[in-house]
Amino acid sequence: TTVPETTAVSGGQVTNVAHLHPEGNTSTDYKSTANVPVTVGSWSLSKKHTGYDNEGRALWNIETSNSVGAATLELWDVIPDAAAADGATSGDVHYALAAELQSAIQANLRIRLTGSSDMLTLTQAETKGVKVTVTCYEDTNGTKPVDNGDSGTPVRSFCITVDASDADARVTRVTFSGVPTHESRDGLTGTWTFRNTAQIRRGQTILASAEDQDRYADESIFTKELALDPDRRDYTDEDTTIGYEELKGADGKHSLWYRITLVATADKDGNIHFSDTLPAHTTFVKNQSYAN
Repeated sequence: TTVPETTAVSGGQVTNVAHLHPEGNTSTDYKSTANVPVTVGSWSLSKKHTGYDNEGRALWNIETSNSVGAATLELWDVIPDAAAADGATSGDVHYALAAELQSAIQANLRIRLTGSSDMLTLTQAETKGVKVTVTCYEDTNGTKPVDNGDSGTPVRSFCITVDASDADARVTRVTFSGVPTHESRDGLTGTWTFRNTAQIRRGQTILASAEDQDRYADESIFTKELALDPDRRDYTDEDTTIGYEELKGADGKHSLWYRITLVATADKDGNIHFSDTLPAHTTFVKNQSYAN
């Protein structure tokens, strides 16, 4: 039997009942029941701002994986309002374009299915029977669709649906590199934060979420901040005290997370060298996955 996709993320069980009775006599019924535990793997998800292309568009990477996999994956990307340091927000200065997203998906989307370690291109996946549908929206709630060939209407969210049910397989990993967005900085003063959020959804339920940000300032900035929680949601550049157990992450390790930000108004050509002195009794963690 096929395990339903609606099984709770925490897992569950499938019950199968067999009945046996003499022909024409349903009053005598022998019954046997079997319960089978169902494991539902959780989706890991990451979102990173990686830089800019030659046309000045901001670039972002999305990676998600699930060792168990799913027949269908809904991968969402949401572009919230840009926010200024003084609390002002704007929904007009950070957006994507549907036509550019289509080109990037065609070139950079990769899909892995159960039974293989290969990361398939969009064309290769479709050849195996995988259906990939892209829907763009001009709002963050996903209610106002934009034609996929539109190169003028600002896109504030989009959904990539990967359906492997006809491929007799499950989706275990999807990567999308070089997601292009536009940051309209003309006329902005002070410091602005451009955020980008990735989500794995099942209907209205958000199974996983990850966010990264790009910061812009009309003057030079050089700051070092400390994360106040293992999920790196909030940072501070002020003196603070954090309890040892508050530093414990999902991996069971106790780590301090720092963020160094440099915004320069000078020409982008040339080399910039960073040096950083570690606090006493701490050790730098090399090649950790969140380095960005």
